[in-house]
Amino acid sequence: MINLPLENITDIMLQLMPTIDEMFHSCYWRGTGFNCSDLIRLQRTEEGFCYSFNSKTSERSVNDSEFNPPVAGPNDMLIPLRNNAAGKMTGLELILKSLITEYSPVDTRSKGFNIMVHTPEDFPDISGSYKIYSEINQSSQISVSVSHIGADESIYRLGETDRKCFLYVERSAAQVNLPLYRSNSEDNCYSRCRLRTTREMCGCVPYYFDVEREGHDETEWKCCGIEHIQCLGKMDVLQRNTQPPKDEPGFPEWSVPVYMNCSCPHPCSFIGYTTEMKMFPKDYMESSLFPNAYMHIDIHYKERFAISYQRFMKYTVQDLLVTFGGMASLFLGCSLVSLMEIFCVIYKSLLMLKHKYTKVDTVSRKQQFMSCHRNHALHFSKLLYKPPYKKSSTVR
Repeated sequence: MINLPLENITDIMLQLMPTIDEMFHSCYWRGTGFNCSDLIRLQRTEEGFCYSFNSKTSERSVNDSEFNPPVAGPNDMLIPLRNNAAGKMTGLELILKSLITEYSPVDTRSKGFNIMVHTPEDFPDISGSYKIYSEINQSSQISVSVSHIGADESIYRLGETDRKCFLYVERSAAQVNLPLYRSNSEDNCYSRCRLRTTREMCGCVPYYFDVEREGHDETEWKCCGIEHIQCLGKMDVLQRNTQPPKDEPGFPEWSVPVYMNCSCPHPCSFIGYTTEMKMFPKDYMESSLFPNAYMHIDIHYKERFAISYQRFMKYTVQDLLVTFGGMASLFLGCSLVSLMEIFCVIYKSLLMLKHKYTKVDTVSRKQQFMSCHRNHALHFSKLLYKPPYKKSSTVR
């Protein structure tokens, strides 16, 4: 057994990987040539160290070019490069060196590169990669279609258990250094779950996980070595299966024998990429520029537009009122205006009944004059002098 120092395995892998100049011959963005070191960054993946373009989860250093995407904006927010064109030669073009001489003569595997197309926020997932073979004398074109799923404000009033999705909160590179934790996307959640499962099952973490940058204890988060290869091989199937939903038909126990215990809900708002790959012969290209030892890759948008979907509550308070109004209009032959008119008629009827049964006796001015005249006439008809009343007396 070969004993490699685990504390230096990351440095060893960095030294063994080809450099940018050794892998890339030339790079083009929107038809204009650039120095590849100004566009390409080092990227950690679950398959090892790679190179990426316009990825927020890539590695950053003080020696980066000022226009190496994504650039740091206000509050250390990473701003990816955008494109408003579509079609051939409007995106990223790469001329890669085949590196056939770097393979062992006894290696019978197909030579080439794995190409992963993902959003700038996502951590690269090797399971969704394309294989570009160096033996085939062809040019590869990858067309990308964009779809956007947005969340309406009505979703915010629901809890996470009711809406069955989480609200995306973008994180900056200054808040969390590890690429896996710079985004809350669903793919990154599964990557973190695979990392956690590896540590629980094998007692180690892959070398692409930077323990020192995360502040973990190196004794508890030690790097996987050669002695862990057998355990890591057994987890290959486990890491690709997730826990099925409970009480959901179509998931018998025998169909999912092993799975990871992950809780990764879907994001309420996200951007999705749909890719399409085509192969073209390199015969029409100039042989001096693109010999057999080089591989041509053209990655561009398929359309200039993106399909947008909106996620919102199916029934709100307003929809409930409209539903009741529609039912009343259908079965009762009335509408909201009719109900208001009925309330007005009832209110006026109650006022009329109140005035009817609370009658106040009033005397007109003519009746007041006649009553006064009668009172005065009765007063003057009386005697002005009334003699005193004398009692009768009897003398005995």
